[in-house]
Amino acid sequence: ASFNRKAFDSLLFNRLTQPTLKPFSVGMVDLDYFGKVNKRFGQDSGNFVLERFSEELAKVCSQYGGFSGRVGGEEFQFYLPLTPQKTKMVMDRLRERFARITSTAPFRQNLQKFHPKGSKYFTNLEKWGKPVQFTAAVTGGPSLNRRFSRPGILLSYVDAAMQKGKRAGRARTMTARLPKAA
Repeated sequence: ASFNRKAFDSLLFNRLTQPTLKPFSVGMVDLDYFGKVNKRFGQDSGNFVLERFSEELAKVCSQYGGFSGRVGGEEFQFYLPLTPQKTKMVMDRLRERFARITSTAPFRQNLQKFHPKGSKYFTNLEKWGKPVQFTAAVTGGPSLNRRFSRPGILLSYVDAAMQKGKRAGRARTMTARLPKAA
């Protein structure tokens, strides 16, 4: 399951306040140019895309013992008990999978169900061909210590990497290095 922001923040806080010698990653995902999906294909279509992505992200996170949440608009956050390098590979595979899913005729046909035949949105969807892409950012380390027991500290590094990824062209996964302990 994908959680709402409040539930996600609570789960993340609980996880981060339990030091462990296991690796961890905290990350953020933002669907690229999502406003264009809503504008061109309608809000119902946009909601369908968000629900489908939320399901895919939750499935991947659960598979590795982590969790995810939709934290606003087209923005998601996640926790995985993996190194940032492994998490980057997981996110890159998810991007490829979601691009394949969203560029198929059955996906387009599901979106067309929300609109009357002949409507602007229905007609636009007949031309749907581009996959939905996303930019992701990840940080973490080989072990979790109390120095990062507040999610906001970690997420500030993730957000900086996210902005860097967007400036670099989107549709990529960026990693952010955490500072060494003083």
